[in-house]
Amino acid sequence: MHFVVSSKTLLQHIQTLTGIIPSGNSTVPVLQNFLFATEENGSLRVTASDLETTVVTSVPEVDVRTPGRVAFPAKFLVDILKTFADVPLSVQVDTSNWKITLSSDFGKYHTAGFDPEEYPSLPVFDVQGSFEVEAVTFNHAISKTMFAAGNDEIRPVMSGILMQVTAEGTNFVATDGNKLVRYKRKDLSSENQFELILSKRPLNLLKSIVGTSEELISIEYSESNLRFVFGDFIMYSRAVEGNYPAYETVIPKNNPNKLVVDRTALMNALKRVSMFSNKSTYLVKVQLQGNVMQIIGEDLDFNNAASEELSCQYVGEDMEIGLSARFLVEMLSHLEQDSITMEFSSPNKPGILEPTDYQRDIEDITMLMMPIWVG
Repeated sequence: MHFVVSSKTLLQHIQTLTGIIPSGNSTVPVLQNFLFATEENGSLRVTASDLETTVVTSVPEVDVRTPGRVAFPAKFLVDILKTFADVPLSVQVDTSNWKITLSSDFGKYHTAGFDPEEYPSLPVFDVQGSFEVEAVTFNHAISKTMFAAGNDEIRPVMSGILMQVTAEGTNFVATDGNKLVRYKRKDLSSENQFELILSKRPLNLLKSIVGTSEELISIEYSESNLRFVFGDFIMYSRAVEGNYPAYETVIPKNNPNKLVVDRTALMNALKRVSMFSNKSTYLVKVQLQGNVMQIIGEDLDFNNAASEELSCQYVGEDMEIGLSARFLVEMLSHLEQDSITMEFSSPNKPGILEPTDYQRDIEDITMLMMPIWVG
């Protein structure tokens, strides 16, 4: 096996793939390698996998002299490519012992590769349907929801993002039991309705691959897998098995108590007051009366206390509700609008947080705040 490639081009294509390489204690050591495969037509495909997710990239402008395959140590390759500017790099592999020789204008470098036959095959993918979406739109949807997903290994479905695709639009949903976000894109739809739970790790990798590009991602799905095709990259991702919680049932429909408040002012007030609240719960008491919103935090163990008042537009009964300042700040930080609307039915039931001025003809977002204290 022998090919010549630009060191810069190769690095650009494989650096992102390192995010899927398992750690050194992987039960399948060969997965700590990239799988290199060249063809006589001049193509070089590089594969990275952790068994749950597999990413394949096609590297352009490769001079293939002898086609072949090899499993190439990932960390070693990325580290040495970072030391070059942009030089032609010759890669030769002795397939009798999988010894790899790199040659550049500066010298030669030798390392041990691995038998490519030990590398897992690409997932078998029975396409049941597909649709396309702008990369920047998909990235935006993931950014709006991923922060609300949990990290519970016992309940893996709570650690992923539910994607429900219908003819009317697509819902992206994430919850960790303390907060919930539902983001809907009405311009992303498919006549073939389906839903899958996506893991955070491959979605983070996909975000780094597509960036803010306005090019299209082709999304293909099977019964339990997704395939994302974008530019020179193809990503296969296994869906999380299990049934997602019936989130619609916990979103209150009748909320007569409503307030509108400046988002930045509320976020800053919460940050200040929460510095004086209990550090295990970050509990703040929110008192609503007239057009005044009072935020109170205290930590009796350290004799800390703080309160602030904010002007707001409030319609409803006088109310006091206990919320987690940490979760509320996190939700507010994932919105961009100047003002937000908060709706409550009662102090012991979840409240709704939404942007006040929002063009809902294309996208819609609803966040759910769970009370953590009832007076």
